[in-house]
Amino acid sequence: MYINKNLSEHIKGRLDNCDDLVTRTFPELEIEVLFFGHLVGEEELNNNIVQPFSNINNDEVKNILRRNEFKQEEDINSMVNGILEGKAIVIFKNSLAYSVDIYVPKTRNVEAAEIETVIVGPKEAFIEDIGTNLSMIRRRIKSESLKVLCYKIGTLTQTKMYLLYVEGITSSVLDRLSAFAELCGSRIFLKPIYFIPPILGGIF
Repeated sequence: MYINKNLSEHIKGRLDNCDDLVTRTFPELEIEVLFFGHLVGEEELNNNIVQPFSNINNDEVKNILRRNEFKQEEDINSMVNGILEGKAIVIFKNSLAYSVDIYVPKTRNVEAAEIETVIVGPKEAFIEDIGTNLSMIRRRIKSESLKVLCYKIGTLTQTKMYLLYVEGITSSVLDRLSAFAELCGSRIFLKPIYFIPPILGGIF
């Protein structure tokens, strides 16, 4: 599906309720960049996007977009899939889109889970770093239906916690959790809930 205007709104609409979606803007250049932070490399992001669009004027933007690493996209599905695959989508004047492959996901050394033993399937377990955990899941579920809601808990610590679910197949549990969060007066979270245990070999 080709869309020639309001690209940012269309992409964000497709990735609604994905709090891990990062938006970086260069207002003076009418540039907006969308990506999942835990799927891209910081060095690649800086070298291919941040530095090139820093300290330049409007006349130089088109020259940068002509570089080999910038691939023009005309299909909204390709744009959304590109983000899910770890690319950054650069939107110019909210009408032109370019994908930049900066896929360097956060990973960890593969070690057997200490709590549960798995005979068949991936021998990976979640760790303390939420970015790595989100990367593990996003790499296996490249779907816009995977939603990630960010909550904060703790008056002083303001600890970030996340609720993950697959839109369209979850039960009313999600509604009850949302209602509970509103009742408490803030966005809070209890523990990650995954409705698709086979994805990581049942290790949670």
